[in-house]
Amino acid sequence: MKGVYKVLYIMDINPEPWTPGSPSIGFKGKQRYPKIAKDQRLIDYQEGIKTSVQQAYPDLLPFPEGIDLHLVFKFWRMEDEYTAASGRTAHRNVADATNLTKALEDALQGVLYKNDRQVKHSEGEIVMEGKDIHPRILIMCAERVRDPYWQELANSYEVAQRPMPPGNVYHTNRLFS
Repeated sequence: MKGVYKVLYIMDINPEPWTPGSPSIGFKGKQRYPKIAKDQRLIDYQEGIKTSVQQAYPDLLPFPEGIDLHLVFKFWRMEDEYTAASGRTAHRNVADATNLTKALEDALQGVLYKNDRQVKHSEGEIVMEGKDIHPRILIMCAERVRDPYWQELANSYEVAQRPMPPGNVYHTNRLFS
């Protein structure tokens, strides 16, 4: 990341992945419609993130709207254990970085940035995950700086000769430096 950026470090909150909520039926007048209620575990996690950041960084101002952002998240996640109905010890699903990133991006809306539509690039890495891991999250947020090399690469495809049908996938032998 180049330029000025904000770094936040959150301890003792176990990163939670984004998950779809529970489907149900809602009513508007006599009309029924499907709806999905947000997962309560996800709600609690996102509220915990917001509260922790606001308490730890009371003077933190969100990046104003109109500024494109680049986010980097590092996760240390404790794998939850529970006792299954059979009596054996079981673990909740191992998370993936994409869903951890999405849940955290949503939680930081209104705190680190006005709206998550400002996020033009984000990346998440699970540094460690296991039953003996001390949970924590490292957040780095900066104004996005466009890399001219990627624009050049994208433009080269626009003028490249198109492959014969059914091709809509292109490749290049060009090496990255």
